[in-house]
Amino acid sequence: MSTPAAKGPHFIIIGAHRSGTTWLHRALGSHPSVWVPPVKELHYFDDPTNKRFYVHMRKRFKSNFAERRLATLWDIRYFLGRRNDNWYRRLFEPGRRRGKITGEATPSYSTLGAEGLEHIKAVNPDVKLIYIMRDPIERMWSAMRNASSKNKKRKIKTEYDVDSERVRKSSYLRTINALESHFNSDQLLFCFFDDVKANPVGLVSSVLRFIGVEPGDVGPLLPKGAVNSATGSSKPPPEFERGLAALHLPWLREMCERFPGAPEVWRDRYEALLKAPSPDLEMTETIGATGRSA
Repeated sequence: MSTPAAKGPHFIIIGAHRSGTTWLHRALGSHPSVWVPPVKELHYFDDPTNKRFYVHMRKRFKSNFAERRLATLWDIRYFLGRRNDNWYRRLFEPGRRRGKITGEATPSYSTLGAEGLEHIKAVNPDVKLIYIMRDPIERMWSAMRNASSKNKKRKIKTEYDVDSERVRKSSYLRTINALESHFNSDQLLFCFFDDVKANPVGLVSSVLRFIGVEPGDVGPLLPKGAVNSATGSSKPPPEFERGLAALHLPWLREMCERFPGAPEVWRDRYEALLKAPSPDLEMTETIGATGRSA
């Protein structure tokens, strides 16, 4: 007999990393018709060694202890259950039983290969995927700043390998093509970080409609202020920007043929960067001990 949790989540925010996924997850989770798990990133489809899972386990139980809060049934099922597809589906049972639209957000899913995407589809063939993108240079700078902050480093080494995971996370057109080869167009929503500032009400409203929820008054759902910001007022070194602009510009031009708006702004900025004289600057920025923290 089929249960309300038989298909797992109705939607997944799959990335991109450092592109407003936490902000969007909080906004959607604040809607009375939407249910999201108490742990944001479940990492079921991209973490075969369970490394991130155990990190989250420690964080969750530390939080419960600090707030003198008992572990919930969801906690017990998540942390002590046997990890398999049925286990994953059952994580969304509390929301589905209450008739709510359920979902999760794990940005690392955006770099899954064909096998990983097929796994998502096998768990729920009708799942809807939300892919929010950010200016590739800004996204990578934010990721590097965030990693430096977490590792308590004072310097950000801005050299990068063109085949690195950080670069792949900004290769949006490759991700879009992969998603479209595995899912129907009505299961995919592509949106942009730029609207978090420029049109947050419109962005959240469009996402809610996409997942099958009437938006209503969206204003109170929006997080107050920046969420999980890492860049502050800092700017990447000019040569770092120029190098990434040259790397990403070819596919970004192609992407502009499909997506007007934000990608066109990025393209124009990159073209201007590459036309400007190249300053003789070091490729490493030193961040002061008291300076521009996340």
